[in-house]
Amino acid sequence: MPRLILIVDDEPDIRGVLAAVLADESYPAATARDGIETLELIEAAAPDVVVSDVTLPRLDGIELVRRLRERSLGVPVVLVTALPVRVDLPGVRVLPKPFSLDELVDTVERCRAPWGPAGASWLCPPAQGPSFDRTAATKALMSNGLATTVTPHAAT
Repeated sequence: MPRLILIVDDEPDIRGVLAAVLADESYPAATARDGIETLELIEAAAPDVVVSDVTLPRLDGIELVRRLRERSLGVPVVLVTALPVRVDLPGVRVLPKPFSLDELVDTVERCRAPWGPAGASWLCPPAQGPSFDRTAATKALMSNGLATTVTPHAAT
């Protein structure tokens, strides 16, 4: 069964690069522009993990998690943010910006879990697999003025 990752970000370039990186790691990705669109997609898509920016139009990432939990949807959520934020909600990890694309993939690997009720166990051991040269994707983001979102790193 595919291990779908739902990427939520209001920046189309960010959504595209993150989806491409995760697809290279055998994670099909769906995307949404904001929390409202995510809520519309989530039950039909049944993703293994949601990767969401915190600062979003219409419905921010933290409120998105609250609404998912109110609906008893226990899908793990990775919140990416440059803001100093502490989130005490079940099944949530914060990935601070800037982050490398390797850190994103590693975090998604650790957060994969079966679809289940809120509060379900959601940690998985890291998977091994061929690495993607994320430096080129990082440089593409940097050339578009989005350098604060990811950092360059050595190819693995």
